[in-house]
Amino acid sequence: MAFSKVFNIVPSISAVTGISPQRYIWRISAALHIGPRVIISAVYNAYQLSMINPLADLEVKSRAQLWLNTAYLLNLIEAGALCGVSYISNRDNYPIHEKLFITFMVSSLSHMVACIRGTKLAADSRKDLESIKAGLKYKQNLLVLSLISTAGLLIFFIQHRFFCLRMAFSLFALCEYVIAAANMAFHVSVISDFPTEELMVGKFISTAGNTHKVE
Repeated sequence: MAFSKVFNIVPSISAVTGISPQRYIWRISAALHIGPRVIISAVYNAYQLSMINPLADLEVKSRAQLWLNTAYLLNLIEAGALCGVSYISNRDNYPIHEKLFITFMVSSLSHMVACIRGTKLAADSRKDLESIKAGLKYKQNLLVLSLISTAGLLIFFIQHRFFCLRMAFSLFALCEYVIAAANMAFHVSVISDFPTEELMVGKFISTAGNTHKVE
């Protein structure tokens, strides 16, 4: 099989972060973000579950809890896969890197679907869909953008891998950047979901009366 030289102008995220010194910066960033991300995921899940009306129909409550807990689990899988992709580059071990990337993509998209569905069901249990209308629309638009970009990612990957078409890899990389941006924008939306909440980390201390409190 003969291959001609293929012209590309946009590097993939893996190509950019797989060489020095970028890979060290990327890995440090991944390490620093994983702890806060897991904590925020747990807090967000607890917050969303608390938004379910306890007096709502049992079936509605159960479905909302199922979707929200599924979203939480998928969020953790996504974070783990992202760390794996960051630390095992395509240059180090391409087969494992590829599988981790697929895991990240599937869990990311599935998390978006589960989060949107769970949020809608929780609001429905309160008969308060209007309050989440803007946020839900924002998330749905990002999901659609991610799905379209994922379809483009697959098409351009096949064109590059099997047909060596000109600029196919650049278009593949461009889809990667759009997916990454949409993913980050989706997670950032947590700020608007509970803007008045605060996260406090402390420890129990003894007081004169042998009671305990958090500072």
